[in-house]
Amino acid sequence: MRNVCNTSGGRGAALIAALVVVLSACGGSDEGAATATATTTTTTATEGSAPNRAEYVAEADAYCTRTAANTELTESLAELRKIPETSPEFPERAAVHFRLVRDVALDAREELGAMEPPDALRPRVEDFLGINDEAIEELDGVIAALERGETSSDSVNAYVGKLGEADRIAEAIGFEVCGRTGQG
Repeated sequence: MRNVCNTSGGRGAALIAALVVVLSACGGSDEGAATATATTTTTTATEGSAPNRAEYVAEADAYCTRTAANTELTESLAELRKIPETSPEFPERAAVHFRLVRDVALDAREELGAMEPPDALRPRVEDFLGINDEAIEELDGVIAALERGETSSDSVNAYVGKLGEADRIAEAIGFEVCGRTGQG
């Protein structure tokens, strides 16, 4: 059984830290996700062929840069930060934010999963997408605890751990934006 603690005693700080990591996972930051940039190439793959490594990484990072520019996520985090973590409304507001994060993550998973990686990168990309699926599952646990008015440090820590794993794989793939949380 998971250890679930009430938000009193500073447990909400772990959530705020996780929220910042979430924006980083899409290549942004808590200060201005809209300013994230990706290194891109001007080369494009021939119609119907798999892109080379540089083309694939550029396409994925360009998508993640657009995702990081999601002002709704940035504004949601800014609003949440205005609420003291000991406030009774903190868990509810954090749950709203994490549901938004989950929706964005699911959209990103679908989009990135639809991109055709070069054969040499396929195993790493599959690992990256699999770890992100696991992170989304952990995020569901965080949301469930928040909806009960609680903060589950185990779920938050597991979620951040999955983001760290994704960061390490993203670095191996060559992503400069996608999955780069600084947690790896």
